[in-house]
Amino acid sequence: MKQLTINHISFLHTNGDKQFCNINFNLPQGLTGLVGDNGVGKSLLVDIITAKVKATTGTVELIGPLIFLEQNPRVTLTNNKTVADYLGAASKLNALKNIENGSIAEQDYQLVADDWLFASTFKRQLAKLSKNISPNSKLCHLSGGELNKLMLYRLFNQAALENAILILDEPSNHLDGLSKQWLAEQLLSFKGQCLLISHDRLLLNLCRHIAKLTPLGIELVESNYDGFEQQRLLNENAQAKKLKQLLALQKRTKLSAQRDAEKAQKRASQGVKKSKQGGLPKILLGSKQHQSEASLSAKMSQHQSKLSNIAQQLLAAKTPNVATPIQFGLTANQQKTKRLLQVKDILLPHVNTTVSMEVKNGEKWHLNGKNGSGKSSFLHLLTKLSHVQKPSVILANDNAINTPQIYTSAVINTQICLLDQHCSLIQNHLSLLENFSHFCPQLNQSDRRTLLATNGFRKDKVFQKAASLSPGEKMRLAMLIASHQHNTLLLLDEPDNHLDISSKEILSDALLRFNSSFILVSHDQEFVDKCGITHKYELT
Repeated sequence: MKQLTINHISFLHTNGDKQFCNINFNLPQGLTGLVGDNGVGKSLLVDIITAKVKATTGTVELIGPLIFLEQNPRVTLTNNKTVADYLGAASKLNALKNIENGSIAEQDYQLVADDWLFASTFKRQLAKLSKNISPNSKLCHLSGGELNKLMLYRLFNQAALENAILILDEPSNHLDGLSKQWLAEQLLSFKGQCLLISHDRLLLNLCRHIAKLTPLGIELVESNYDGFEQQRLLNENAQAKKLKQLLALQKRTKLSAQRDAEKAQKRASQGVKKSKQGGLPKILLGSKQHQSEASLSAKMSQHQSKLSNIAQQLLAAKTPNVATPIQFGLTANQQKTKRLLQVKDILLPHVNTTVSMEVKNGEKWHLNGKNGSGKSSFLHLLTKLSHVQKPSVILANDNAINTPQIYTSAVINTQICLLDQHCSLIQNHLSLLENFSHFCPQLNQSDRRTLLATNGFRKDKVFQKAASLSPGEKMRLAMLIASHQHNTLLLLDEPDNHLDISSKEILSDALLRFNSSFILVSHDQEFVDKCGITHKYELT
């Protein structure tokens, strides 16, 4: 029987900061979604499970094989291997081809093993992934979405063959709508145990269990994500109601104690007055004063005991806020140029698609298209064109660009800032503060620290190397840098990838209020609809 159990896992960073403590978790049967705020340590916890990182305390018990898909494995992006090589089909395909050409070699027949329809079956399977993928396609020519889908295809087959536990870290990144639907079908048909780390509501709603990671532990709920969120809201409302009642009781108790103290003070004042008038014997006045003080002391003790009890209940009722408050600030537009960008009949490499587009000041474009249609290629091409200083009109086969596929012209009247899928803007060897200072020299040190703090990077966190950031944190830092580029056309290539659900909401609201121009690539239609898009361009 397969089993994955986490026992009392804690992790402390080298500077002594605590990431999480006393994590206990037993992976249920079926599909389980692991959720949590950016930076809480989801990917770190998986690295501990897969023995890439050693926990400070605790153990991981694993029974059976484990297969893991990490976020954005980029090693194959520069790999000249073919799809057939990657999927382990090259030898069999070559053997079939040799036999077709007349080979009688025994090793070719052994490789084929009477599976004479393998080539046609293999091609049909690849066609279901993408019409652009063939056995001879090179991995380095695939788009991020196509490559991700190919890796998922291999892992699902391997997990089914080995009866393995499967862990998928943000598997829907870079996938278009049809590809996400394909992934959903694979997850539903997978019979084993699967831990899905995701911020994608579509996939999380397929789960039988939701596990939420916080610095204090894992909360496991038998529900899909919508049910989990509904229960969370009910709990929060009940908690807020209880807090309101306790605060009101605390206020009434303090007022009651104040009134009793004022009454006692008034009686004492009256006793002193009578004493001066000589109406009562001194011994009797002394006795009454002693009784009054004793009564007040008892009442004050009762009030203090009640207030202490209320304070303890308030402390228990207040759930620690483990979410990191963030705030994407987008600089105001000061550009006077009306037309920022015009390209005409630009031919994109590998996909043989031409693009013609004109972007004016204040326009917000959504660049849409299936995986492999050339969206990222187009944004990277615009960045290359923007680096050509003179002339601003770039003609066919310009040597300065070194892209012979470009035809006719492009006019760029603005600076361009590209935030790509992999946050290449961020320099891993620099600290967070050094990155921000490098790209935003117009801000003073105090403003930089304040802006980093509003995005969850507080105190000594700003001195950490960017390489230590989680993918979600790195995207937040890159978005913060991009959003403070003056008079710049922003090219946003799936900026919502890696962001938790609340961070997506904040980013979409910031883009909605942004009064300058951007070109946005995203496959999350709900996110796109909230960004204030004014124009759309479909790559086909």
